[in-house]
Amino acid sequence: MEELVFDNYPQQPHGGKLVDRVLTGERRTEAMKRAREMPSIMVDLEAVITIEMIATGVLSPNEGFMNKADYDSVLEHGRLENGVVWPVPLSFAPIGELNDQVVSSLSIGDEVALVNDQKEPVAILDVTDIFNYDKEKRAHHVFGTTDRNHPGVDAIYRRMGDVSLGGPIKLLQRADWGPFEKLRTEPKDMWHRFYEERKFRSVAGFITGANPLHRGHEYIHKNILEEVDGLLIQPLVEMAKREYTRHEFRMLSYQSVMDTYYPKGRPVLSPLRVTYIFAGPRETILHALIMKNYGCTHALIGRDHAGIGDYYDKYASHTIFKDFPPEELGIDVRLYFEVFYCTRCDNPATQQTCPHDERFRINISGTGIRELLRHGVLPPKEIVRPESARIAIQGVQPKGLDDNNQSITPAGKTIKSIFPYYLDKTGLGEAHARSN
Repeated sequence: MEELVFDNYPQQPHGGKLVDRVLTGERRTEAMKRAREMPSIMVDLEAVITIEMIATGVLSPNEGFMNKADYDSVLEHGRLENGVVWPVPLSFAPIGELNDQVVSSLSIGDEVALVNDQKEPVAILDVTDIFNYDKEKRAHHVFGTTDRNHPGVDAIYRRMGDVSLGGPIKLLQRADWGPFEKLRTEPKDMWHRFYEERKFRSVAGFITGANPLHRGHEYIHKNILEEVDGLLIQPLVEMAKREYTRHEFRMLSYQSVMDTYYPKGRPVLSPLRVTYIFAGPRETILHALIMKNYGCTHALIGRDHAGIGDYYDKYASHTIFKDFPPEELGIDVRLYFEVFYCTRCDNPATQQTCPHDERFRINISGTGIRELLRHGVLPPKEIVRPESARIAIQGVQPKGLDDNNQSITPAGKTIKSIFPYYLDKTGLGEAHARSN
């Protein structure tokens, strides 16, 4: 691949440099040999994925795990010590008795190998800082809560040790992406595709979670395609719960709809393998910066982006940009209200464009769509294209019963999440139901 010339592009990597900490050729061979002889710390798959993200530039300008100065600055202000926006701390605090012994033996200036569960070296960490941190303070600043029921808070106490190591990393080998190996792309691949091959002058990014492609997504995509050249769609493909559609089928459902209903040559589908942080609004900022590092000039943010249950307001992912304005982030952020299908307008709409009340609405609920699929029911075509639903239903965990032989989520609750009039109207657009 020819060298990227960022001065010629309409976007720049965050912090001004696209990080590349991947060793190749003789440098890799030599480093791998040294890594097998140096002290080692075992890391889990989540850490391996984070290491790869750092090394390939997804998390630019970070070149490794944060030192204490950057850690404290990010925790309290959402910015690195040099003032560059970064919303969540990148920490490496190994857990486990054997790892603790290695950590306690390290000094600043040492190198330590990071190895996977097969004890194969994944990366080398150059230790530039060793420091303790307050787990409760971390939870409060990153997640806005210290409730252990919050998955992000729980991960601090479950996955992180008491001592954090800071310093740059060098990647030696990457994790296999399984069914997505042929689809995996790095930021440098996308910059080349967008600005060298396709000669785009603008690209919008869209990161999406556990749901198959629905009409709400499509509404946002086609809205922005009226003004930008390209669209990068990045479904997250890591750590899915068992009730979600399997990633392979979700990718196929996306591709099927894009092949049928999207313009040719402008949208790009690329899986994004990241670790979930569960940081709500702060994670929204992180996603915007990831899109920027993939070359996107615009970031598309919907309602409740990166939301976790009821921990955050549904539009916290919008209001967070008051603290981190797009001008400072260096990417044009487009915020979208909740999309629904209005049967009176006969098209997808939002409160900004539709005058009709909920009597006429079919809500596009990601949870409701998943639950219908698990019950073996195809969602209404007004909110999910059949081309998407017929594939997604093949990759979803079937609905089961609890210990009392009751549906894990009652069908009525699922229906109400999509049809808001369900309990008190006689039908779409009709009057209140009579009480018995």
